[in-house]
Amino acid sequence: QFPDSLISIPSVTHGKIFHQDYNQFRTIGKSDIQEINYVGLNDIISDFTPFYNQHLGGYSTYNSFLALGASSRGISWAYNGRNVNNPILGSFNPEQHSPEFFENLEIFTGSDAVILGNNASSVFINIQEIRYNTGKPFTRLWFGNSGFGYLGADGVFSQNFRPNWNFTFGFKSYNSLGAYDNSWGNNWNARAILRWNPNDKTSISLT
Repeated sequence: QFPDSLISIPSVTHGKIFHQDYNQFRTIGKSDIQEINYVGLNDIISDFTPFYNQHLGGYSTYNSFLALGASSRGISWAYNGRNVNNPILGSFNPEQHSPEFFENLEIFTGSDAVILGNNASSVFINIQEIRYNTGKPFTRLWFGNSGFGYLGADGVFSQNFRPNWNFTFGFKSYNSLGAYDNSWGNNWNARAILRWNPNDKTSISLT
């Protein structure tokens, strides 16, 4: 163990599109979702924006949203600034990324979306990597249960194991019979981040 005061603060701009403040359409932070009901990123984004939630009746299926008159194929997604849209389908399934594993969701519209989001016709969303900095073990557990046999859980563990080094691990699993025929879902994933902060202005991570 070692005191938190010996640990360099991870760069707050690690994974952001701009290092300086920028007037994007909306930023949704990890602290903003503490008191809302959600399962996937589409639920969170639909709750904080005027975009229309497009839910297909089964968790872990292709649940996205409609924004500014364009379908989900008009939305461009990035993780730490790197485009993650499927090159064949031209879209990204928000259910594939855990809501417990983002620091901020940066949402851009208009010419910002076109320029920054590889010609996105409606919205560009950048998922900024989660950032924990704690000398003591941190754990977080999300649990969900509802009709149609839905049962889900998401867990996170994080700790700085050496000065300026952090390890974060998470898992997600949920199952649902679905509201309609052939709309059942069975979703499981695990993820990890190893991050090094040589100083307060630099962060290097393997995710």
